This record gives sequence, C-alpha cells and structure tokens, in this order.
Amino acid sequence: MLSRGRELRDRRELLGCSQKALAESISTSRKFIVELEAGKKTSKTFAGLPMRCASSTLRSRADRLCEIR
Repeated sequence: MLSRGRELRDRRELLGCSQKALAESISTSRKFIVELEAGKKTSKTFAGLPMRCASSTLRSRADRLCEIR
C-alpha cells in the first residue's frame, strides 16, 4: 500500500505538475510539498489541510485534462 505522500507524488508526476506549481496553487512552499511527499514527521502535524488541498488541486487538473482529450 502506498503512503499518502507517495500517492501525492505519483499523481502530481502523472499530471506533469511540478512541486513548485503545486505549492503555489495551495499557497505553501515547495519545501513543504517535498516534506509531504517524503512523509517527514515534521509535515504530518499540518498535513491534513495541505494534503486535501493538494489532492483537490490535482483532481481538478486531472478533470481539465480529461475534458481537453
């Protein structure tokens, strides 16, 4: 079973979204996205909201890509 951070990274990469772009879209830093994807304990304290925002952002991006195709 993949970790939430690994799922986020895989989905982000599948959609061609950079860590920087994802961070900017949810008003956080690239460093924080790196920590989320790595599953660092320091990021877990605040991971809930940014993880939900990141997932929502990537889901929206996936929906737009599907509409284009």
